[in-house]
Amino acid sequence: MSKVFKGRFIQALKNELPDEINRDFLYRLNNKNWVVYAKRPFATPRYVIEYLGRYTHKIAISNHRIQNITDTEVTFSYMVIELAVIEPVEMSK
Repeated sequence: MSKVFKGRFIQALKNELPDEINRDFLYRLNNKNWVVYAKRPFATPRYVIEYLGRYTHKIAISNHRIQNITDTEVTFSYMVIELAVIEPVEMSK
């Protein structure tokens, strides 16, 4: 399975980034031993939904941390663990 995955992955890289990838990089990438880890398939679609739900419905920034929103910026707070203080962060487009 690792040979098939490696071949498809490298081909996808060539297709998506033809100008950014040089031959030396592809040669080194192809000569590496790849290990592919694949879990057993889910028993039913219900388990697939439960599995994906754990990751797709997480909130990145909860409402109580959002301090201000404008057309171009969002300000929210985060905890600096080392200092045990809450700091504001501004993110803009």
